[in-house]
Amino acid sequence: MKELWYYLFQVHFYDEYADFEKRIERGVMCAESKVKIMEKLEQWYGEGNIYNIRIYDVDMDTNEILFEKNFPGLIDVLECPVEVD
Repeated sequence: MKELWYYLFQVHFYDEYADFEKRIERGVMCAESKVKIMEKLEQWYGEGNIYNIRIYDVDMDTNEILFEKNFPGLIDVLECPVEVD
């Protein structure tokens, strides 16, 4: 079984469905590495549409509890978590 980790991400991209307006989205993914997160984000948004990506290692394995007090705003980004294959 692969060990998965939590990562917070923030992606800055040009939205091709809104006349290439600049957009920013935040989220949480569970993956093996930052490379896997990067690959998935490039698939979703298109490699040419992304102009900045920030990926933050939460530094906890998937068995630990993430508390809002330690990660402000975490509940907001956990509304739609995504697990990367």
